[in-house]
Amino acid sequence: MLEARAGTAFALVLAALFLPAMAYAKDNAIPRAVDGYANGQIFNGKQNMPTVLYGVAQDWNKACVGGDAKACMRLGSAFDAGLGDLDASVRIAVGFYLKACTLGDGPSCASATTIVREGWAEYTDKALALATATRGCEQLGNQAACASLGLLHFRGLAAASSPATARDLWQKSCASGEDDGCRLQAGALFYESADAKTRAGAIPLFEAACSRKQAWGCSGLADAYLSGRGVALDRAKAEEFARKGCLESDGEKIHVCAVHGAALVRSGDAASVNRGEQLLYHGCLDGQAFACEQMASVGFRKLRGATTTLLEAVGMARRGCDLGASGACNLLVDAYIDGIEVRKNYNFVVALTRRACALGDKTACETVPLLDPDPVEYARETRIDPAWPVARQLAAALKQVDGGDRKYGAMRVARLMEEGDEEASWLLGNWFFYGLPGVFDVNKGDGIILIENAARVGHVAAAEFMGMAYWEGNGVAVDQKKARSYMAIASDRGSSSAAAILRSMKQEKTRIANAKAYEEGLRRWEAYFAQQKRMAASGAGSSAINGSGSSSSASMAAASWSRYQRAADNAAFNSRVNNIVHGTACVGSYCR
Repeated sequence: MLEARAGTAFALVLAALFLPAMAYAKDNAIPRAVDGYANGQIFNGKQNMPTVLYGVAQDWNKACVGGDAKACMRLGSAFDAGLGDLDASVRIAVGFYLKACTLGDGPSCASATTIVREGWAEYTDKALALATATRGCEQLGNQAACASLGLLHFRGLAAASSPATARDLWQKSCASGEDDGCRLQAGALFYESADAKTRAGAIPLFEAACSRKQAWGCSGLADAYLSGRGVALDRAKAEEFARKGCLESDGEKIHVCAVHGAALVRSGDAASVNRGEQLLYHGCLDGQAFACEQMASVGFRKLRGATTTLLEAVGMARRGCDLGASGACNLLVDAYIDGIEVRKNYNFVVALTRRACALGDKTACETVPLLDPDPVEYARETRIDPAWPVARQLAAALKQVDGGDRKYGAMRVARLMEEGDEEASWLLGNWFFYGLPGVFDVNKGDGIILIENAARVGHVAAAEFMGMAYWEGNGVAVDQKKARSYMAIASDRGSSSAAAILRSMKQEKTRIANAKAYEEGLRRWEAYFAQQKRMAASGAGSSAINGSGSSSSASMAAASWSRYQRAADNAAFNSRVNNIVHGTACVGSYCR
Protein backbone atom coordinates (compact mmCIF):
# COMPACT_ATOMS: atom_id res chain seq x y z
CA MET A 1 0.00 0.00 0.00
CA LEU A 2 1.10 3.50 -0.79
CA GLU A 3 1.32 5.80 2.20
CA ALA A 4 0.77 9.27 0.77
CA ARG A 5 1.13 12.42 2.79
CA ALA A 6 -2.16 14.15 3.39
CA GLY A 7 -2.67 17.56 1.88
CA THR A 8 -3.58 20.58 3.98
CA ALA A 9 -7.17 21.36 4.86
CA PHE A 10 -6.99 24.45 2.71
CA ALA A 11 -5.92 22.36 -0.28
CA LEU A 12 -8.84 19.99 0.31
CA VAL A 13 -11.28 22.92 0.34
CA LEU A 14 -9.85 24.17 -2.94
CA ALA A 15 -10.13 20.68 -4.40
CA ALA A 16 -13.81 20.52 -3.49
CA LEU A 17 -14.56 23.97 -4.90
CA PHE A 18 -12.60 23.67 -8.11
CA LEU A 19 -12.63 19.93 -8.87
CA PRO A 20 -12.99 20.12 -12.68
CA ALA A 21 -10.27 22.73 -13.07
CA MET A 22 -7.92 20.85 -10.74
CA ALA A 23 -8.52 17.58 -12.57
CA TYR A 24 -7.45 19.23 -15.81
CA ALA A 25 -4.43 20.83 -14.12
CA LYS A 26 -3.32 17.51 -12.62
CA ASP A 27 -3.56 15.82 -15.99
CA ASN A 28 -1.13 18.40 -17.34
CA ALA A 29 1.01 18.74 -14.20
CA ILE A 30 4.46 17.45 -13.55
CA PRO A 31 5.50 15.62 -10.36
CA ARG A 32 6.59 18.04 -7.62
CA ALA A 33 7.93 17.17 -4.18
CA VAL A 34 5.99 20.06 -2.64
CA ASP A 35 2.77 18.24 -3.53
CA GLY A 36 3.63 15.31 -1.25
CA TYR A 37 4.97 11.86 -1.97
CA ALA A 38 4.19 8.16 -1.69
CA ASN A 39 6.43 5.13 -1.67
CA GLY A 40 5.78 2.19 -3.95
CA GLN A 41 7.44 -0.47 -6.06
CA ILE A 42 7.39 -1.88 -9.58
CA PHE A 43 8.74 -5.15 -10.98
CA ASN A 44 11.19 -4.30 -13.75
CA GLY A 45 11.55 -7.74 -15.31
CA LYS A 46 14.32 -8.76 -12.94
CA GLN A 47 13.56 -7.36 -9.51
CA ASN A 48 11.18 -5.16 -7.57
CA MET A 49 12.31 -1.55 -7.74
CA PRO A 50 11.33 0.90 -4.97
CA THR A 51 9.74 4.11 -6.23
CA VAL A 52 9.17 7.55 -4.74
CA LEU A 53 6.14 9.11 -6.38
CA TYR A 54 5.80 12.87 -6.08
CA GLY A 55 2.61 14.84 -6.50
CA VAL A 56 0.56 13.92 -9.54
CA ALA A 57 2.67 10.80 -10.13
CA GLN A 58 0.68 9.23 -7.27
CA ASP A 59 -2.50 9.66 -9.33
CA TRP A 60 -0.84 8.15 -12.39
CA ASN A 61 0.33 5.20 -10.33
CA LYS A 62 -3.16 4.66 -8.87
CA ALA A 63 -4.56 4.60 -12.41
CA CYS A 64 -1.78 2.27 -13.55
CA VAL A 65 -2.47 -0.18 -10.71
CA GLY A 66 -6.13 0.00 -11.72
CA GLY A 67 -5.28 -1.21 -15.22
CA ASP A 68 -4.84 2.06 -17.16
CA ALA A 69 -2.11 1.28 -19.71
CA LYS A 70 -1.62 4.92 -20.68
CA ALA A 71 -1.00 5.89 -17.06
CA CYS A 72 1.65 3.15 -16.79
CA MET A 73 3.25 4.39 -20.00
CA ARG A 74 3.17 7.94 -18.67
CA LEU A 75 5.00 6.87 -15.52
CA GLY A 76 7.55 4.98 -17.59
CA SER A 77 8.23 8.06 -19.68
CA ALA A 78 8.37 10.25 -16.56
CA PHE A 79 10.98 8.07 -14.82
CA ASP A 80 12.89 7.63 -18.08
CA ALA A 81 13.27 11.40 -18.40
CA GLY A 82 13.38 12.35 -14.71
CA LEU A 83 10.27 14.48 -15.13
CA GLY A 84 9.83 17.16 -12.50
CA ASP A 85 11.23 16.00 -9.15
CA LEU A 86 11.24 12.30 -10.05
CA ASP A 87 14.69 10.75 -10.03
CA ALA A 88 15.52 9.59 -13.54
CA SER A 89 15.78 5.80 -13.50
CA VAL A 90 15.59 3.55 -16.53
CA ARG A 91 15.49 0.59 -14.12
CA ILE A 92 12.16 1.88 -12.82
CA ALA A 93 10.94 3.13 -16.19
CA VAL A 94 11.21 -0.30 -17.81
CA GLY A 95 8.96 -1.77 -15.12
CA PHE A 96 6.17 0.65 -15.99
CA TYR A 97 6.72 0.13 -19.73
CA LEU A 98 6.47 -3.64 -19.25
CA LYS A 99 3.25 -3.27 -17.26
CA ALA A 100 1.81 -0.92 -19.89
CA CYS A 101 2.72 -3.44 -22.59
CA THR A 102 0.94 -6.20 -20.67
CA LEU A 103 -2.10 -3.93 -20.45
CA GLY A 104 -2.12 -3.35 -24.21
CA ASP A 105 0.02 -0.28 -24.98
CA GLY A 106 2.05 -1.07 -28.11
CA PRO A 107 4.54 1.82 -27.93
CA SER A 108 5.44 0.73 -24.40
CA CYS A 109 6.23 -2.74 -25.74
CA ALA A 110 8.70 -1.15 -28.15
CA SER A 111 10.30 0.97 -25.41
CA ALA A 112 10.59 -1.97 -23.01
CA THR A 113 12.08 -4.20 -25.71
CA THR A 114 14.83 -1.71 -26.47
CA ILE A 115 15.73 -1.24 -22.80
CA VAL A 116 15.85 -4.97 -22.07
CA ARG A 117 17.68 -5.83 -25.30
CA GLU A 118 20.32 -3.12 -24.89
CA GLY A 119 20.85 -3.71 -21.16
CA TRP A 120 20.07 -0.16 -20.09
CA ALA A 121 18.32 -1.39 -16.92
CA GLU A 122 21.52 -3.20 -15.89
CA TYR A 123 20.36 -6.57 -17.16
CA THR A 124 19.59 -8.27 -20.45
CA ASP A 125 16.94 -10.93 -21.02
CA LYS A 126 16.68 -12.34 -24.52
CA ALA A 127 13.46 -14.23 -23.83
CA LEU A 128 11.75 -11.21 -22.24
CA ALA A 129 12.85 -8.91 -25.07
CA LEU A 130 11.54 -11.36 -27.66
CA ALA A 131 8.22 -11.91 -25.87
CA THR A 132 7.70 -8.17 -25.40
CA ALA A 133 8.52 -7.31 -29.01
CA THR A 134 6.32 -10.15 -30.28
CA ARG A 135 3.36 -8.95 -28.21
CA GLY A 136 3.83 -5.38 -29.36
CA CYS A 137 4.16 -6.34 -33.00
CA GLU A 138 1.97 -9.39 -33.58
CA GLN A 139 -0.77 -8.85 -31.00
CA LEU A 140 -0.93 -5.06 -30.74
CA GLY A 141 0.22 -4.12 -34.25
CA ASN A 142 2.78 -1.55 -33.15
CA GLN A 143 5.28 -1.01 -35.94
CA ALA A 144 8.04 0.28 -33.68
CA ALA A 145 7.81 -3.04 -31.85
CA CYS A 146 7.94 -4.80 -35.22
CA ALA A 147 11.15 -2.94 -36.02
CA SER A 148 12.59 -4.11 -32.69
CA LEU A 149 11.46 -7.66 -33.39
CA GLY A 150 13.28 -7.47 -36.71
CA LEU A 151 16.48 -6.45 -34.93
CA LEU A 152 16.18 -9.44 -32.61
CA HIS A 153 15.92 -11.67 -35.67
CA PHE A 154 18.85 -9.92 -37.32
CA ARG A 155 21.03 -10.40 -34.24
CA GLY A 156 20.09 -14.08 -34.02
CA LEU A 157 18.21 -13.70 -30.74
CA ALA A 158 14.93 -15.25 -31.88
CA ALA A 159 14.23 -18.99 -31.86
CA ALA A 160 14.12 -19.15 -35.65
CA SER A 161 16.22 -16.09 -36.41
CA SER A 162 16.51 -15.06 -40.02
CA PRO A 163 17.96 -11.96 -41.69
CA ALA A 164 15.24 -12.37 -44.30
CA THR A 165 12.56 -12.19 -41.59
CA ALA A 166 14.27 -9.10 -40.19
CA ARG A 167 14.30 -7.39 -43.58
CA ASP A 168 10.63 -8.24 -44.12
CA LEU A 169 9.65 -6.81 -40.74
CA TRP A 170 11.65 -3.64 -41.36
CA GLN A 171 10.24 -3.19 -44.84
CA LYS A 172 6.66 -3.45 -43.57
CA SER A 173 7.43 -1.21 -40.61
CA CYS A 174 8.98 1.40 -42.87
CA ALA A 175 6.10 1.22 -45.35
CA SER A 176 3.72 1.98 -42.48
CA GLY A 177 5.62 5.20 -41.77
CA GLU A 178 7.62 3.98 -38.76
CA ASP A 179 10.95 5.82 -38.85
CA ASP A 180 12.85 3.18 -36.89
CA GLY A 181 11.86 0.53 -39.43
CA CYS A 182 13.25 2.69 -42.22
CA ARG A 183 16.46 3.37 -40.28
CA LEU A 184 17.15 -0.29 -39.63
CA GLN A 185 16.22 -1.32 -43.17
CA ALA A 186 18.56 1.29 -44.65
CA GLY A 187 21.34 0.46 -42.21
CA ALA A 188 21.30 -3.23 -43.08
CA LEU A 189 21.26 -2.51 -46.81
CA PHE A 190 24.13 -0.03 -46.72
CA TYR A 191 26.44 -1.16 -43.93
CA GLU A 192 25.97 -4.93 -43.95
CA SER A 193 26.19 -5.67 -47.67
CA ALA A 194 29.21 -5.77 -49.96
CA ASP A 195 26.98 -5.71 -53.04
CA ALA A 196 26.94 -2.32 -54.77
CA LYS A 197 23.35 -2.70 -55.98
CA THR A 198 22.11 -3.59 -52.50
CA ARG A 199 23.93 -0.62 -51.00
CA ALA A 200 22.42 1.67 -53.61
CA GLY A 201 18.98 0.53 -52.40
CA ALA A 202 19.61 2.35 -49.13
CA ILE A 203 20.18 5.74 -50.77
CA PRO A 204 16.48 6.59 -51.38
CA LEU A 205 15.73 5.72 -47.75
CA PHE A 206 18.57 7.96 -46.58
CA GLU A 207 17.39 10.78 -48.86
CA ALA A 208 13.78 10.57 -47.69
CA ALA A 209 14.83 10.60 -44.02
CA CYS A 210 17.26 13.49 -44.48
CA SER A 211 14.57 15.50 -46.24
CA ARG A 212 12.39 14.89 -43.14
CA LYS A 213 15.28 16.25 -41.07
CA GLN A 214 16.07 12.89 -39.52
CA ALA A 215 19.76 12.84 -38.61
CA TRP A 216 20.26 9.16 -39.47
CA GLY A 217 19.32 9.81 -43.10
CA CYS A 218 21.78 12.69 -43.48
CA SER A 219 24.42 10.60 -41.71
CA GLY A 220 23.95 7.75 -44.18
CA LEU A 221 24.25 10.13 -47.13
CA ALA A 222 27.42 11.66 -45.68
CA ASP A 223 28.96 8.18 -45.34
CA ALA A 224 27.83 7.22 -48.84
CA TYR A 225 29.36 10.26 -50.52
CA LEU A 226 32.55 10.03 -48.45
CA SER A 227 33.09 6.38 -49.37
CA GLY A 228 31.62 6.34 -52.87
CA ARG A 229 29.37 3.43 -51.91
CA GLY A 230 26.00 3.47 -53.66
CA VAL A 231 26.77 6.92 -55.13
CA ALA A 232 29.66 8.67 -56.84
CA LEU A 233 32.38 9.87 -54.45
CA ASP A 234 31.75 13.54 -53.62
CA ARG A 235 33.39 15.05 -50.51
CA ALA A 236 31.59 18.39 -50.86
CA LYS A 237 28.19 16.68 -50.80
CA ALA A 238 29.28 14.50 -47.91
CA GLU A 239 30.28 17.53 -45.86
CA GLU A 240 27.02 19.34 -46.65
CA PHE A 241 24.91 16.35 -45.59
CA ALA A 242 27.00 16.01 -42.43
CA ARG A 243 26.43 19.69 -41.64
CA LYS A 244 22.70 19.36 -42.24
CA GLY A 245 22.46 16.20 -40.16
CA CYS A 246 24.34 17.69 -37.25
CA LEU A 247 22.91 21.19 -37.17
CA GLU A 248 19.48 21.03 -38.80
CA SER A 249 18.10 17.58 -38.05
CA ASP A 250 16.53 15.62 -35.20
CA GLY A 251 17.41 12.31 -33.60
CA GLU A 252 20.71 10.67 -32.77
CA LYS A 253 23.52 12.88 -34.07
CA ILE A 254 26.73 11.52 -32.56
CA HIS A 255 28.14 9.98 -35.73
CA VAL A 256 27.01 12.66 -38.18
CA CYS A 257 28.32 15.42 -35.89
CA ALA A 258 31.67 13.63 -35.78
CA VAL A 259 31.78 13.66 -39.59
CA HIS A 260 30.85 17.35 -39.56
CA GLY A 261 33.48 18.03 -36.92
CA ALA A 262 36.13 16.26 -38.99
CA ALA A 263 35.31 18.57 -41.89
CA LEU A 264 35.44 21.69 -39.72
CA VAL A 265 38.91 20.94 -38.30
CA ARG A 266 40.29 20.91 -41.85
CA SER A 267 38.81 24.31 -42.68
CA GLY A 268 41.76 26.42 -41.46
CA ASP A 269 39.38 28.97 -39.92
CA ALA A 270 40.15 29.15 -36.20
CA ALA A 271 36.53 29.52 -35.05
CA SER A 272 35.37 26.65 -37.26
CA VAL A 273 38.30 24.47 -36.22
CA ASN A 274 37.44 25.09 -32.58
CA ARG A 275 33.80 24.09 -33.11
CA GLY A 276 34.99 20.99 -34.94
CA GLU A 277 37.26 20.07 -32.02
CA GLN A 278 34.38 20.41 -29.59
CA LEU A 279 32.09 18.25 -31.73
CA LEU A 280 34.76 15.56 -32.00
CA TYR A 281 35.52 15.75 -28.29
CA HIS A 282 31.91 15.26 -27.23
CA GLY A 283 31.39 12.56 -29.86
CA CYS A 284 34.40 10.72 -28.49
CA LEU A 285 33.15 10.99 -24.91
CA ASP A 286 29.83 9.54 -26.05
CA GLY A 287 31.52 6.47 -27.53
CA GLN A 288 32.06 7.41 -31.19
CA ALA A 289 35.37 5.77 -32.18
CA PHE A 290 35.69 7.78 -35.39
CA ALA A 291 35.43 11.03 -33.39
CA CYS A 292 38.18 9.89 -31.00
CA GLU A 293 40.53 9.02 -33.86
CA GLN A 294 39.90 12.30 -35.66
CA MET A 295 40.36 14.30 -32.46
CA ALA A 296 43.64 12.53 -31.72
CA SER A 297 44.82 13.20 -35.25
CA VAL A 298 44.10 16.91 -34.84
CA GLY A 299 46.42 17.10 -31.84
CA PHE A 300 49.21 14.97 -33.32
CA ARG A 301 49.17 16.84 -36.64
CA LYS A 302 48.91 20.26 -34.96
CA LEU A 303 46.39 21.52 -37.50
CA ARG A 304 46.28 25.24 -38.11
CA GLY A 305 43.89 26.95 -35.70
CA ALA A 306 43.55 23.88 -33.47
CA THR A 307 44.03 24.14 -29.72
CA THR A 308 43.97 20.44 -28.80
CA THR A 309 47.02 19.63 -26.69
CA LEU A 310 49.24 16.61 -27.23
CA LEU A 311 48.12 15.16 -23.91
CA GLU A 312 44.49 15.44 -25.00
CA ALA A 313 45.43 13.86 -28.33
CA VAL A 314 47.04 10.89 -26.58
CA GLY A 315 43.97 10.50 -24.37
CA MET A 316 41.65 10.54 -27.38
CA ALA A 317 43.89 7.98 -29.13
CA ARG A 318 43.59 5.67 -26.14
CA ARG A 319 39.82 6.07 -26.01
CA GLY A 320 39.49 5.48 -29.76
CA CYS A 321 41.70 2.40 -29.61
CA ASP A 322 39.57 0.99 -26.80
CA LEU A 323 36.46 1.60 -28.93
CA GLY A 324 37.90 -0.29 -31.90
CA ALA A 325 39.48 2.35 -34.17
CA SER A 326 42.70 0.83 -35.52
CA GLY A 327 43.97 4.25 -36.62
CA ALA A 328 43.69 5.48 -33.03
CA CYS A 329 45.76 2.50 -31.87
CA ASN A 330 48.42 3.42 -34.44
CA LEU A 331 48.54 6.98 -33.09
CA LEU A 332 49.04 5.57 -29.60
CA VAL A 333 51.87 3.43 -30.97
CA ASP A 334 53.48 6.60 -32.34
CA ALA A 335 53.23 8.19 -28.90
CA TYR A 336 55.13 5.30 -27.29
CA ILE A 337 57.73 5.23 -30.07
CA ASP A 338 58.49 8.96 -29.85
CA GLY A 339 57.73 9.56 -26.17
CA ILE A 340 54.87 11.96 -26.86
CA GLU A 341 53.47 12.81 -23.40
CA VAL A 342 54.31 9.25 -22.28
CA ARG A 343 57.57 7.46 -21.51
CA LYS A 344 58.90 5.47 -24.46
CA ASN A 345 58.16 1.78 -24.13
CA TYR A 346 58.95 -0.82 -26.79
CA ASN A 347 56.82 -3.54 -25.19
CA PHE A 348 53.80 -1.23 -25.26
CA VAL A 349 54.52 -0.55 -28.94
CA VAL A 350 54.42 -4.29 -29.62
CA ALA A 351 51.19 -4.86 -27.71
CA LEU A 352 49.39 -1.92 -29.31
CA THR A 353 50.56 -2.81 -32.82
CA ARG A 354 49.12 -6.27 -32.31
CA ARG A 355 45.89 -4.62 -31.17
CA ALA A 356 45.74 -2.53 -34.36
CA CYS A 357 46.34 -5.69 -36.41
CA ALA A 358 43.54 -7.51 -34.57
CA LEU A 359 41.27 -4.61 -35.54
CA GLY A 360 42.08 -5.17 -39.23
CA ASP A 361 44.85 -2.67 -39.96
CA LYS A 362 46.94 -4.17 -42.79
CA THR A 363 50.06 -2.10 -42.14
CA ALA A 364 50.04 -3.09 -38.49
CA CYS A 365 49.70 -6.75 -39.45
CA GLU A 366 52.69 -6.40 -41.79
CA THR A 367 54.68 -4.81 -38.95
CA VAL A 368 53.94 -7.39 -36.25
CA PRO A 369 56.35 -10.10 -37.59
CA LEU A 370 59.16 -7.50 -37.65
CA LEU A 371 58.83 -6.77 -33.93
CA ASP A 372 61.13 -8.77 -31.65
CA PRO A 373 60.53 -8.13 -27.95
CA ASP A 374 62.44 -10.01 -25.25
CA PRO A 375 59.96 -12.73 -24.21
CA VAL A 376 60.75 -12.58 -20.48
CA GLU A 377 60.72 -8.79 -20.28
CA TYR A 378 57.60 -8.57 -22.43
CA ALA A 379 55.73 -11.04 -20.22
CA ARG A 380 56.81 -9.23 -17.06
CA GLU A 381 55.83 -5.77 -18.24
CA THR A 382 52.57 -6.75 -19.91
CA ARG A 383 51.06 -8.76 -17.07
CA ILE A 384 48.43 -6.09 -17.41
CA ASP A 385 48.21 -5.86 -21.19
CA PRO A 386 48.41 -2.24 -22.44
CA ALA A 387 46.22 -3.31 -25.36
CA TRP A 388 43.35 -4.05 -22.99
CA PRO A 389 40.66 -1.38 -22.68
CA VAL A 390 41.31 1.09 -19.86
CA ALA A 391 38.50 -0.28 -17.66
CA ARG A 392 40.03 -3.74 -17.73
CA GLN A 393 43.53 -2.41 -17.07
CA LEU A 394 42.32 -0.37 -14.09
CA ALA A 395 40.41 -3.31 -12.63
CA ALA A 396 43.53 -5.49 -12.94
CA ALA A 397 45.75 -2.76 -11.49
CA LEU A 398 43.42 -2.31 -8.50
CA LYS A 399 43.53 -6.04 -7.92
CA GLN A 400 47.33 -5.82 -7.78
CA VAL A 401 47.17 -2.84 -5.42
CA ASP A 402 44.68 -4.60 -3.18
CA GLY A 403 46.44 -7.93 -2.84
CA GLY A 404 49.30 -8.44 -5.26
CA ASP A 405 52.21 -6.33 -6.45
CA ARG A 406 51.06 -2.95 -5.12
CA LYS A 407 53.84 -0.93 -6.74
CA TYR A 408 53.31 -2.56 -10.13
CA GLY A 409 49.57 -1.89 -9.94
CA ALA A 410 50.13 1.75 -9.00
CA MET A 411 52.71 2.12 -11.79
CA ARG A 412 50.21 0.85 -14.36
CA VAL A 413 47.62 3.35 -13.16
CA ALA A 414 50.31 6.05 -13.51
CA ARG A 415 50.93 4.91 -17.10
CA LEU A 416 47.27 5.41 -17.92
CA MET A 417 47.35 8.81 -16.21
CA GLU A 418 50.21 9.75 -18.57
CA GLU A 419 47.93 8.82 -21.47
CA GLY A 420 45.44 11.39 -20.22
CA ASP A 421 42.88 8.97 -18.84
CA GLU A 422 40.73 10.83 -16.35
CA GLU A 423 39.79 7.72 -14.37
CA ALA A 424 43.47 6.96 -13.77
CA SER A 425 44.13 10.58 -12.84
CA TRP A 426 41.25 10.46 -10.35
CA LEU A 427 42.56 7.25 -8.78
CA LEU A 428 46.14 8.46 -8.57
CA GLY A 429 44.99 11.80 -7.20
CA ASN A 430 43.16 10.08 -4.38
CA TRP A 431 46.22 7.97 -3.57
CA PHE A 432 48.31 11.12 -3.26
CA PHE A 433 45.62 13.05 -1.39
CA TYR A 434 44.96 10.32 1.19
CA GLY A 435 48.15 8.28 0.85
CA LEU A 436 48.72 4.70 -0.34
CA PRO A 437 50.75 2.77 2.27
CA GLY A 438 53.96 1.36 0.89
CA VAL A 439 53.73 3.40 -2.32
CA PHE A 440 52.70 7.04 -1.82
CA ASP A 441 52.94 9.30 1.20
CA VAL A 442 50.18 11.87 1.71
CA ASN A 443 50.71 14.77 -0.70
CA LYS A 444 47.51 16.80 -0.92
CA GLY A 445 48.99 19.33 -3.33
CA ASP A 446 49.83 16.77 -6.01
CA GLY A 447 46.58 14.94 -5.28
CA ILE A 448 44.52 18.06 -5.95
CA ILE A 449 46.36 18.68 -9.23
CA LEU A 450 45.60 15.17 -10.47
CA ILE A 451 41.98 15.22 -9.32
CA GLU A 452 41.41 18.63 -10.91
CA ASN A 453 42.92 17.36 -14.17
CA ALA A 454 40.26 14.63 -14.16
CA ALA A 455 37.52 17.11 -13.28
CA ARG A 456 38.48 19.44 -16.13
CA VAL A 457 37.69 16.77 -18.71
CA GLY A 458 34.35 15.87 -17.18
CA HIS A 459 35.07 13.07 -14.70
CA VAL A 460 31.94 13.16 -12.55
CA ALA A 461 33.34 12.10 -9.16
CA ALA A 462 36.39 14.34 -9.60
CA ALA A 463 34.20 17.29 -10.59
CA GLU A 464 32.07 16.78 -7.47
CA PHE A 465 35.19 16.50 -5.33
CA MET A 466 36.66 19.71 -6.74
CA GLY A 467 33.34 21.49 -6.42
CA MET A 468 33.29 20.73 -2.72
CA ALA A 469 37.01 21.42 -2.33
CA TYR A 470 36.69 24.94 -3.79
CA TRP A 471 33.51 25.59 -1.81
CA GLU A 472 35.05 24.53 1.50
CA GLY A 473 38.68 25.46 0.86
CA ASN A 474 39.88 21.87 1.23
CA GLY A 475 43.39 21.82 -0.27
CA VAL A 476 42.69 24.90 -2.39
CA ALA A 477 41.70 28.50 -1.78
CA VAL A 478 37.95 29.08 -1.49
CA ASP A 479 36.52 29.99 -4.90
CA GLN A 480 32.75 29.69 -5.07
CA LYS A 481 32.60 30.44 -8.78
CA LYS A 482 34.90 27.50 -9.54
CA ALA A 483 32.97 25.37 -7.06
CA ARG A 484 29.72 25.95 -8.91
CA SER A 485 31.41 25.42 -12.27
CA TYR A 486 32.78 22.00 -11.31
CA MET A 487 29.54 20.95 -9.65
CA ALA A 488 27.70 21.96 -12.84
CA ILE A 489 29.98 19.66 -14.86
CA ALA A 490 29.07 16.73 -12.58
CA SER A 491 25.38 17.67 -12.65
CA ASP A 492 25.33 17.95 -16.45
CA ARG A 493 26.83 14.47 -16.67
CA GLY A 494 24.01 12.91 -14.72
CA SER A 495 24.95 13.11 -11.03
CA SER A 496 21.78 13.67 -9.01
CA SER A 497 23.81 14.38 -5.86
CA ALA A 498 25.78 17.07 -7.71
CA ALA A 499 22.55 18.58 -9.00
CA ALA A 500 21.21 18.79 -5.44
CA ILE A 501 24.42 20.32 -4.09
CA LEU A 502 24.52 22.79 -6.99
CA ARG A 503 21.01 23.94 -6.16
CA SER A 504 22.14 24.53 -2.57
CA MET A 505 25.21 26.43 -3.78
CA LYS A 506 23.08 28.69 -5.95
CA GLN A 507 20.56 29.31 -3.19
CA GLU A 508 23.10 30.26 -0.51
CA LYS A 509 25.45 33.23 -0.83
CA THR A 510 27.99 32.14 1.77
CA ARG A 511 28.40 28.49 2.75
CA ILE A 512 26.48 25.27 2.60
CA ALA A 513 24.66 25.18 5.91
CA ASN A 514 24.44 21.40 6.01
CA ALA A 515 27.86 19.76 6.40
CA LYS A 516 26.42 16.37 5.41
CA ALA A 517 26.61 17.33 1.74
CA TYR A 518 30.33 17.97 2.10
CA GLU A 519 30.93 14.72 3.96
CA GLU A 520 29.07 12.87 1.23
CA GLY A 521 31.42 14.34 -1.38
CA LEU A 522 34.47 13.21 0.56
CA ARG A 523 33.06 9.69 0.91
CA ARG A 524 32.41 9.23 -2.81
CA TRP A 525 36.01 8.23 -3.52
CA GLU A 526 35.75 5.40 -0.95
CA ALA A 527 32.64 4.06 -2.67
CA TYR A 528 34.46 4.27 -5.99
CA PHE A 529 37.40 2.21 -4.71
CA ALA A 530 35.03 -0.39 -3.31
CA GLN A 531 33.30 -0.66 -6.67
CA GLN A 532 36.58 -1.01 -8.54
CA LYS A 533 37.73 -3.75 -6.15
CA ARG A 534 34.50 -5.65 -6.78
CA MET A 535 35.11 -5.28 -10.53
CA ALA A 536 38.61 -6.66 -10.15
CA ALA A 537 37.44 -9.58 -8.04
CA SER A 538 34.72 -10.51 -10.53
CA GLY A 539 36.95 -10.14 -13.59
CA ALA A 540 34.85 -7.31 -15.02
CA GLY A 541 35.94 -6.06 -18.39
CA SER A 542 37.51 -9.34 -19.43
CA SER A 543 35.75 -9.66 -22.75
CA ALA A 544 37.82 -10.48 -25.81
CA ILE A 545 39.18 -7.75 -28.03
CA ASN A 546 36.96 -7.00 -30.99
CA GLY A 547 36.78 -4.38 -33.65
CA SER A 548 35.50 -3.45 -37.07
CA GLY A 549 38.67 -3.13 -39.13
CA SER A 550 39.21 0.11 -41.01
CA SER A 551 38.80 3.38 -39.16
CA SER A 552 36.91 5.17 -41.91
CA SER A 553 33.73 7.05 -41.10
CA ALA A 554 31.62 4.43 -42.86
CA SER A 555 33.25 1.49 -41.08
CA MET A 556 32.79 3.15 -37.70
CA ALA A 557 29.11 3.76 -38.54
CA ALA A 558 28.79 0.14 -39.66
CA ALA A 559 29.65 -0.92 -36.12
CA SER A 560 26.85 1.18 -34.66
CA TRP A 561 24.00 1.53 -37.19
CA SER A 562 21.80 -0.93 -35.28
CA ARG A 563 22.62 0.37 -31.82
CA TYR A 564 20.33 2.60 -29.82
CA GLN A 565 21.01 5.64 -27.70
CA ARG A 566 18.81 6.43 -24.72
CA ALA A 567 16.51 9.38 -25.28
CA ALA A 568 17.99 11.21 -22.28
CA ASP A 569 21.55 10.68 -23.54
CA ASN A 570 20.55 11.77 -27.02
CA ALA A 571 18.94 14.93 -25.65
CA ALA A 572 22.05 15.68 -23.58
CA PHE A 573 24.34 15.28 -26.60
CA ASN A 574 22.10 17.42 -28.82
CA SER A 575 22.03 20.07 -26.09
CA ARG A 576 25.84 20.12 -26.08
CA VAL A 577 25.84 20.47 -29.86
CA ASN A 578 23.52 23.46 -29.50
CA ASN A 579 25.86 24.97 -26.89
CA ILE A 580 28.84 24.50 -29.21
CA VAL A 581 27.07 26.14 -32.14
CA HIS A 582 26.09 29.11 -29.98
CA GLY A 583 29.51 29.43 -28.35
CA THR A 584 28.69 28.52 -24.74
CA ALA A 585 31.33 27.02 -22.47
CA CYS A 586 32.46 23.40 -22.39
CA VAL A 587 35.37 21.43 -20.96
CA GLY A 588 38.80 20.99 -22.56
CA SER A 589 41.60 23.31 -23.62
CA TYR A 590 40.00 23.93 -27.02
CA CYS A 591 36.87 25.44 -25.42
CA ARG A 592 36.86 29.21 -25.48
